[in-house]
Amino acid sequence: MISLIVARLRNALKLIKEGDLANSRVELRRASQEGIDNPALALAAASLLFTTRNYHDSLAMLDLAFSLGAGPIALWRKYQEAMRLGWEQDARIALETGAAMEPKEPRWRAALLALHARRRDRKVALHHGEALLAIKPRAGSALIEMASLYAAQGDEESARRSLAAALALPLRDEARLEVARIYRSLGAFAEARALLEPLTQGSFGIEARLLLAELALWSGDLVQAEALASSLDQHAARPRILGAIAVIRGHRDQARLLLEEALRLDPNESEAHTWLAELLPEQGRYEQAHHQLTQAQMTARGALFVGHLLRIRINLCAGTSPPSLDLAQIEHLLPTFAHLCPERLLELRKGDLEAWRQAIELCLARLHGNRSITPTILRGSFLEKLPVGPEPRAESRRILERIRVGRREDLLAEFAALAEQFPHSGLPHAHRGEFLLWLGEVSEARRALEQAIDVVRGTRWAYIGLTMCDILEGKLEDALVTSARGISIMNNTEGPAVYVHRGEALRRLGRLEEAQRDLERSVAMHGSRVGAWVNLGLLRLAQGSVEGARIAIQQVFALAPGLISDAARAEGVDLFSSPRRLADWHFASVLRRCLELLRGNRSSSCISYLTPEGLLRFGHHGGHTQEPLHDDDEQRLVQAEEMLRRFPVTRSTFTSSKVTVSLPKRKVLSDAQVNFFLEHGYLHLPGAIPRATVDRWVEDSRRRVIEEPERILRNYFPNSTPLDLDRPETWHQPRVELQGSLHEPIAHVAPLLWGAICDLLGGDERVQTQTLNDYFILKFPFPEQEGTEGMELWHIDDPQPNAKLNGLRNGLVCFLLFSDVVPEGGASRLLVGSVSKLARLLAASPSGIDLTDPVWAKAIAAESGTEVPCSGEAGDAFLAHGLMLHRASANRTRRIRWLNNLMIYLKAPLDPLRTDPSLRSPAEEILARAIERSSTASSSPSLP
Repeated sequence: MISLIVARLRNALKLIKEGDLANSRVELRRASQEGIDNPALALAAASLLFTTRNYHDSLAMLDLAFSLGAGPIALWRKYQEAMRLGWEQDARIALETGAAMEPKEPRWRAALLALHARRRDRKVALHHGEALLAIKPRAGSALIEMASLYAAQGDEESARRSLAAALALPLRDEARLEVARIYRSLGAFAEARALLEPLTQGSFGIEARLLLAELALWSGDLVQAEALASSLDQHAARPRILGAIAVIRGHRDQARLLLEEALRLDPNESEAHTWLAELLPEQGRYEQAHHQLTQAQMTARGALFVGHLLRIRINLCAGTSPPSLDLAQIEHLLPTFAHLCPERLLELRKGDLEAWRQAIELCLARLHGNRSITPTILRGSFLEKLPVGPEPRAESRRILERIRVGRREDLLAEFAALAEQFPHSGLPHAHRGEFLLWLGEVSEARRALEQAIDVVRGTRWAYIGLTMCDILEGKLEDALVTSARGISIMNNTEGPAVYVHRGEALRRLGRLEEAQRDLERSVAMHGSRVGAWVNLGLLRLAQGSVEGARIAIQQVFALAPGLISDAARAEGVDLFSSPRRLADWHFASVLRRCLELLRGNRSSSCISYLTPEGLLRFGHHGGHTQEPLHDDDEQRLVQAEEMLRRFPVTRSTFTSSKVTVSLPKRKVLSDAQVNFFLEHGYLHLPGAIPRATVDRWVEDSRRRVIEEPERILRNYFPNSTPLDLDRPETWHQPRVELQGSLHEPIAHVAPLLWGAICDLLGGDERVQTQTLNDYFILKFPFPEQEGTEGMELWHIDDPQPNAKLNGLRNGLVCFLLFSDVVPEGGASRLLVGSVSKLARLLAASPSGIDLTDPVWAKAIAAESGTEVPCSGEAGDAFLAHGLMLHRASANRTRRIRWLNNLMIYLKAPLDPLRTDPSLRSPAEEILARAIERSSTASSSPSLP
């Protein structure tokens, strides 16, 4: 007889090949419920789930494969699949776990370096780069990447040192091209040219000629720039450079056509947007000029000094008083001004509008053809890079983009520091508000946005963000008023962000024709704005156009496939019945759920959303240009088929016992693990928390103990000797509690732990506690404390004064090890057998028991029972039933024990008497078995 699990997986594979994704999902769900406990089967199931567009469960299956022993194979696959989806937080966790598991394997560090560098998380990226070079000192790509990071943060000496080390190695042409780019960003133009000229005829000739053409344009050599640009074939930079030359020569119409062609080829051509912003005011097209400039600043990979010049210039041309002329707000620009036109600096400080008009034209002329983030000036025949300091808009955007890999608390701290650095700019507050809206924290977002307006009344995005606050709070008429107020304050100018927010408010109010105009304008200007497409899909459905909704939902899937998949999963529907057919009867519910998951994100550049489990996920970072997700489905199916062939067709191949409980949704635990929990009342889960997370959280707490003891120490005494965790002479107490500052979804920070919690409690829909904080209990070496009051006291956590068997919401108590713990190292101790005894005691007392009274615990502990120490390695977890008696123990070692003691509460009480026993969770099944045995037991524990 063929194994049921293998049979289901093979049938799912067959259905996928036939294009029947809906029924293949059914088979995969059934296979999962049977209890996959073989790593090869889990890897095969993960491949099949991905092809059915069930991305969340595919990654969860890879987590299961990892827990079953697939190790690095499963982690690397999870990283690759997560990156294809744009789920960079999932990818980061996989890589950090891999790096902790294989500290000498360079691929983990290389991938972490690339991931954090792409998200401009320079400090963390450099940390991983240094770790990589310690393993592989001659890693040329790492040296070049690190040089780029050093250059971006202004550390020219370190950048040059890394580049010299890279050039000492045999490098391919592609690497030499990148070295030339970095030299150019450093202002080392001679070194850049020397590297580029030999590359012009090779396989990277187009890229080399492009960089040389730009250098010629910056130097005012229009003839050479034109000749080099003309050789760039269909590259988007060709019409952009030729358009810039046409602007300089005064051929305005030709320039506009060339620049628009460049943007058709590549909408992210930042400098093409900039040149158009320079041209359009001459035609009186001020709003379009502002839009082009905003696009330029959004797509530029750094501070765009020339963008500030042009913003002021547009306002001056429009005859409006530029709010950007407040010198306090643009003080950071003056050093660059001082190099470009020092003779006008004194007049500029006076704020005279005509002086500014003349100075800006002079600056643009002296920049020659340079509209990049690396402004230059020609001094004689030498090109010189101009100094550019940090700038609030670019720095705010950099922090905001790091949502993909950063932590909430870290990013909020960076926004606060940026606001202090630029006290006269509203942008750090506005972007902080946007960040909080993306997380759905509306009240906090509103405070940040109002603070932005308090600093600078003309902070455009603050009004847009407040419009979204009104929408999320259901104040739709207020949203329209807020939007109109912002438009009025910004000189009656609008834009795509205004259109999507106002359009959503209008749609929700039922004003469909007005909403349609705004939403269609929004997607026309920014085809990557997912929030606008979702709203447009709902609008089409309200208008009765299913086909219009289909187009919208296909656009959403192209930009954020994970969003569609997670929304359909949250709705419990199969949206993809086949690879080419969408189940249109689910459009409305899936689109509404998409909007809910997006929270306040209506961005065109960073699509973020929160799953029902609290996981922060994203759309493609490459938008429509992202590599198609399912081009290699055939390869996935071949791999799955090969794995399934390994299993003979007889059931005797499988040694695992049949699970005794049919769980609604099994995530990670095997049959053996569930049965162990049923028998003993607890489960030891090695590696439940990634070691990288453990190390990071502990290091953060160590820092806070030194820097802010009054906030982190629960019992802080100002006059006592300061606690130093590295100096035993300051350890004056056996036990210290550290109050945390972090709150992260368990599913995000420790997916294996979350999966186990859900498996033991019957699914994530039953679990109330979904976050983990860094509240630590430290046990110091105090062996003489053994036997004193409290150390031997058996108890349960959060006991209730009138506890009843049908009212227990304490699902699990988790002992999370944040340090290696040996049995004599202060390990908490569990009393095996106590769960069933306490369950029988509660069953015999329907009126309730006061569990706060220690007498009952003594009565149970007096009977025979086995003590189990919660000992293991940092990152391990012990998941015990909420009725498990446990106690503390003394630390007889010389090391501090770090423990997080987490109670997992349920949304509804445990129900061991469910009508359908197959729906009992393992935590309920333990109670049910205890009750069943109570009638035949010779004795039951009772209160003395």
